[in-house]
This record gives sequence, structure tokens and C-alpha cells, in this order.
Amino acid sequence: PIILVVPIFFLLFRLGMTNSHFGLFLVYTGTRLPFGIWLLRSYFFGIPIELEEAAMVDGATRFQAFYRVILPQAIPGMISTAIFVFSVIWHEFLFASILLFSARKQTLSAGVASFLSEDWIYSWGVLMAAGVMVSLPLVIFYIFLQRYLIAGWGGGAVKG
Repeated sequence: PIILVVPIFFLLFRLGMTNSHFGLFLVYTGTRLPFGIWLLRSYFFGIPIELEEAAMVDGATRFQAFYRVILPQAIPGMISTAIFVFSVIWHEFLFASILLFSARKQTLSAGVASFLSEDWIYSWGVLMAAGVMVSLPLVIFYIFLQRYLIAGWGGGAVKG
């Protein structure tokens, strides 16, 4: 994405969205959504079509087959994609440091980087504590979703 920084900056500057969280949100959505869709696409293709066909033979509509049969099978893929995309965005530094000017609007990763550039003296204790605090929400997010991820893995559907 380094090659996209200058065009994205000029586009957001012309739209008046630099130094705003909404502009950064649009950049994150535009750069991370295609990869998330690609991951989910491969996961959905791994779900056997026989499940949907069996549900429709049993009288379900296409939407009911998707909602009640396919979607529960896809929950582990959606959770793992959400964890991956959230962790990539949470620790993203490049766009956050370039598009957000003021210190009050910086993301946590850009704020932690400001500890490095103060008078060329590194306060390693503060830096490591900040690193742990920045990673803590991601760990909590993973712990919260872990039970759904493991429960979805155990639900096999098609027998040999």
C-alpha cells in the first residue's frame, strides 16, 4: 500500500477528509475489505454444496438454506477473517501517521511511535508498557470470539 499513500492523501485532501477518522475509516475499508472478501470467498467455497441442496430438498427456501445451514458453517471463517482484519487495522501505522496530523486524533500505534522520537532518548519501560496496552484490546477481542471459533470447528456436517 505504500504506492497508494500519495494518491490517497491528495484525494482525501481535496475532499477535506485529512485529519479525520472518517477519512481513515474509508482508507481502511478500501484497502482491507477486498482481502477480507477474498478470504471469506475461499472459505464459503469450502462448504459442501450438498448441505444447501439437502436443506432445499427438505423444503427450505434458498434464503432459509443459507441462513440456517450455510451461515452457521461459515461462522469460524467469518470470525477468523474478522480477527485477522481487525488485528491488521489495529496495528496499522502508515496511513494513520500520514493522514492524521493532530496528536489528539492519532491512532494508538501512531501514538506509541511518538514515544520513540522524543529527544532521541528511548524510555524502554514506557514504550514496552504502551505496547502491551495497545495489544490488550486485541487479546480481549480474541478471547471473546474464541469460544465461537472453537464451537464452529466442531460442527461437522457431511458424513463420508
